[in-house]
Amino acid sequence: MDLTNLKTKDLHELIEKAKKRISEIEKSEAIEVRAKLFALAKEHGYDAAKLIGGVGLANIVTTDAEKVRRPAKAKYQDPDSGKTWTGRGLKPLWVRATLAAGKPIESLLI
Repeated sequence: MDLTNLKTKDLHELIEKAKKRISEIEKSEAIEVRAKLFALAKEHGYDAAKLIGGVGLANIVTTDAEKVRRPAKAKYQDPDSGKTWTGRGLKPLWVRATLAAGKPIESLLI
């Protein structure tokens, strides 16, 4: 393929198409390898998921869109307002006020 006559826009389009195709091929190959692994394990009387601890194989064929992030559970609660905080990120004002009052953060645990 001669790329010398292509403009920048055309090259970017070509790159995007190539990336998409690479992703499709890798996914297809991963599915094939996964099937071979499970078949080989079954042939020898093993459960492939148990052999490898169930780690990794399921993630080979999942996309980022299929992965679901669950919200973190609240660990702390303001006794006055009922507001909660997971313990991640910046401390809310009500947590800072409790700490400034000399109370331990453990007093806010749910």
